[in-house]
Amino acid sequence: MLQSGLDGVLAVHSVSKRSNLAGVRVGFYAGDAELVSYLSELRKHAGFMVPGPAQAAAAAALSNDGHVDAQAERYRHRLESFRGVLREAYDLDAPMPGGGLYLWVEVGDAWAFAERMAVEAGCLVSPGDFYGPAAAHHVRIAMVQPDEKLALVAERLRSR
Repeated sequence: MLQSGLDGVLAVHSVSKRSNLAGVRVGFYAGDAELVSYLSELRKHAGFMVPGPAQAAAAAALSNDGHVDAQAERYRHRLESFRGVLREAYDLDAPMPGGGLYLWVEVGDAWAFAERMAVEAGCLVSPGDFYGPAAAHHVRIAMVQPDEKLALVAERLRSR
């Protein structure tokens, strides 16, 4: 993005999903010097501080990109597999995301579906209205759990 020019542009990047560090809030921004300077000053006054172990994990992750393709493939496999589970268990179509690691599924009553997933599979999903009124009939399903846990959810749904 920055190759197109820096004027008025701010690129924000996180290592959490890229490097399988979900929950570790480490990232950086780059771009327009004025915007970067402003955010740097804001950061000083807001008191944000990334813990040392998280900084060390991010430094290690950013020093070697070899794991990134493997992680992207892991997410792709999880997404495709769980799409099949939803089709089989609930006859739902979950389109593959254009990027990211969430399935965004139209389910009708999102809260009822979220309860059903919790009861039938021990799986928590996010009702879409968390993300705005236009998303009220959807749920967001994150594919961030280890494959073994996702397989357990799939087994529970298939045997219900």
